[in-house]
Amino acid sequence: NPALFKTPQESFFPNHPYTQPYCEKYIFSDSVILFSHDGSSESALKLIIYAWRLFQQFLAAGFPMRGAITYGDLYVNKLYNVFLGSAFIDAYKKEQEQDWIGAYVDSSVWKAHSDLTDNVNSPLSLLGFLFPEYNIPLKSGKSNRLRSLNWRFNLVVKLGTKSLFPQTKIEEINSKQRNALDYAKWIRSSRLAYISNTPPIEVRTFYVGHSSQKPPFDHGDEF
Repeated sequence: NPALFKTPQESFFPNHPYTQPYCEKYIFSDSVILFSHDGSSESALKLIIYAWRLFQQFLAAGFPMRGAITYGDLYVNKLYNVFLGSAFIDAYKKEQEQDWIGAYVDSSVWKAHSDLTDNVNSPLSLLGFLFPEYNIPLKSGKSNRLRSLNWRFNLVVKLGTKSLFPQTKIEEINSKQRNALDYAKWIRSSRLAYISNTPPIEVRTFYVGHSSQKPPFDHGDEF
């Protein structure tokens, strides 16, 4: 289980086999499905950290995402790409109800893994930076306070975060983008975007810029 990160650590998972993925991943149509190797807390943490980095990478590539990470039973048939179970249905419903570009880790995950819950609630834990509580905007006009996937953490964009959300002619999309930028600005104002010491390798700085712009470079705006 993860320890408090008072001092720099090389990796969250120093004993993880180099050739083994952190979780299972399937992509079809416009959806990405991730599920853990087993029901352990370590596998759960590997999945949510993988999801965090994947979200950053898709966003940087111009493919904004929305998602939810839940805990529960799942039946998988890899041969026919069949996914069934309460966890899958729950994740789909909770992804659909959100009104932003973003994702969160559902309370079912923390309830199932009390050791992770104790860690994320600690004021000195890096997990608290990665998954802060936030009022997730919903399509109903309401919000739900849950632990968000802090995609803004250690993300440095040469042209600024706002450049990742170009305006469109569709107000529904623009509204989701504004909610995402509100989140990014809240992360900055809450001082949850960076930490002073060197984090584990899985969550180190992700630079986004043109190929001619070699990192490190400064972030481009207030978001």
